[in-house]
Amino acid sequence: MDEIAGMRTTGRNLRGPASDLIELDGANGLRHSAIVFHPRYIEHSAINDALTVVRDYLSSPMVTGMIELGDVDPQAGAYVYPTGQCWSVAEAIRLLADMGESGGVRAGLELMFACGQILVEAADTGEAEGVYSHGGLTPWRVMLRKDGQVMVIGYALPQVEILEFHADPEQ
Repeated sequence: MDEIAGMRTTGRNLRGPASDLIELDGANGLRHSAIVFHPRYIEHSAINDALTVVRDYLSSPMVTGMIELGDVDPQAGAYVYPTGQCWSVAEAIRLLADMGESGGVRAGLELMFACGQILVEAADTGEAEGVYSHGGLTPWRVMLRKDGQVMVIGYALPQVEILEFHADPEQ
């Protein structure tokens, strides 16, 4: 896939369990991050019909650290966020592991604190808009900027692989 939602892919792609994180280059030069669901999940009702009801909130949440939904490419199963240059926690963990290192306790606690602040504010504002869950809060959806700022993308997007497991534990 060379283009998602009218933006060029940069070649940076991080594979996840049910969706991939793909970096995009916007027309204005701004980097975006796309959560792109694997083909078997694209038609899942939890990421299609269920999200249309709350799309206005997700496009303009007014929550510091929660990145707004910039665009959706239904054919690609992609949800696009204007993140700028950033790295997912999954990438940071992988990089540390490749160097034989691990994140420190303090870094983990600071990350949890920053995410907690975002999630509490999002829960407070989201409930009034019909959003009752943060969805899949995974290392592929918690992002870090070079200056250490923590961001959450994919708010309210569920972990469809978990929903399918609950529906059929034999999978």
